[in-house]
Amino acid sequence: MAKQVREAMGVEELSAVADRGYFKGEEILACHEAGITVFVPKTLTSGATAAGRFGKGDFIYDAAKNEYRCPAGQSLIWRFSSVEKGLKLHRYWSSHCQGCALKRAAREREQRIAAALAQLPRVEKVKKAQGKPTESARVSTTDAEAAVMKMANGGFQPALNAQLATDTASQVIVGVELTNSGSDLGQLVPMVEQLRERYEQTPREMLVDGGFAKREAIEQLAASTTVYAPVQQPKNSTRDPHEPLPTDSEAVAAWRQRMGTEEAKTIYKERAATAECVNAIARNRGLQRFSVRGLDKARSVLLWYALAHNLMRMVELAPGLVGGLS
Repeated sequence: MAKQVREAMGVEELSAVADRGYFKGEEILACHEAGITVFVPKTLTSGATAAGRFGKGDFIYDAAKNEYRCPAGQSLIWRFSSVEKGLKLHRYWSSHCQGCALKRAAREREQRIAAALAQLPRVEKVKKAQGKPTESARVSTTDAEAAVMKMANGGFQPALNAQLATDTASQVIVGVELTNSGSDLGQLVPMVEQLRERYEQTPREMLVDGGFAKREAIEQLAASTTVYAPVQQPKNSTRDPHEPLPTDSEAVAAWRQRMGTEEAKTIYKERAATAECVNAIARNRGLQRFSVRGLDKARSVLLWYALAHNLMRMVELAPGLVGGLS
């Protein structure tokens, strides 16, 4: 375009000004060889920056010494020059590069980004199953195993979903799980199986909130465990939510009818004084976020907390036993 303008104006020398969208090394070189002076800012996009590494803008050039100062404060000395695709490239580096702590950090960030991108197909599959566009799928480059979840304040951020099972009589934590699913659906049966494996017996009753009330789970546990979970309110306000539907299985129909009785409502009230109380105690003790990355490490933190909580419950429930141990 600059050449066409020069020919149209009939001049020998020409200066061209353009925005950074026109920045391209080959075209700048062609303008220079044609005697056209161009003023175009360098693009801010950087493959290095996108990959989690430092970009050229992070290095300060010292023209007097012909060397660069890197973000780690080391001097990068000129080593050699080469020509690639008509461009003259200069190579600078320092003998400290191999052991650079920032280089290791950049490499770790590259690995986290790669791990996050590897999780993207799984998140897209979840979005598609929810009837949402796959373009709305988000992953975390801070912790690839965390999932972007909706928080209590209405915002979205990378998080993990902690599950604690509590004995209603003692407020002792009897089961611990951690997932990267933003929904509690599908978590009830694995927790019951965990309790069965830990204590070699199946809990006779489980009090859970409505987020766990999945029909398949209620059906699967019907033979061994009575589930107390609130029934979802129907869209039709005139229909009794505790009245079985034609499509309900025998177990789901029994659950609906059970939750409509005064006995079930009285039993379910125990959940607020036990499970919700234990959850509130955990938050008050500072268990609101994890300072580690990854499901395994975060699950270890949750298990350590459960052990500490249960020791404190033992002090309350059996002070004589603690005194004997001391």
